[in-house]
Amino acid sequence: WAAIVENRLTDVLRAYMRPDERVANELFSPNGALGTFGQKIKLGYMLHLYAKDLKDDLVLLTKIRNSFAHRVDIISFETSPVRDWMDGMTVLKVHRELLERLKKESKPDDDLTKKTTLSVLSSELCDYRNSYHLCIRFMIHKLVAIERALKEERTKE
Repeated sequence: WAAIVENRLTDVLRAYMRPDERVANELFSPNGALGTFGQKIKLGYMLHLYAKDLKDDLVLLTKIRNSFAHRVDIISFETSPVRDWMDGMTVLKVHRELLERLKKESKPDDDLTKKTTLSVLSSELCDYRNSYHLCIRFMIHKLVAIERALKEERTKE
């Protein structure tokens, strides 16, 4: 899942850059200057392509991915430090706050849209694994929107 986010981030950076495929391929090769997820995250942030909260969430995502890849003691999303990194994600905090607000404001006569939203969010936030997937989908959506905006801006030039 995190690899999909990294690929979307690569697409964002490519959309921002000049269209020189040879140079871009060199930069994004595994040994290139932008070969790591971390370098891509830093560059996108420094180019003002996204805000600090998304940058910080992307950094936490790399920590989670690397912990599952390189640590035998990490067996689930409920394991510390994965759980702690998840709790630090802005996107997860925002969705949890939204869920709590919807629960407080919920009424028996709410329309189907409100009831469905409450049900979906409750399901998505029921555990850390589902919450992780929610965060991933949100990051992908955000990066796709940034890429589209960059491409639209380029066509206006």
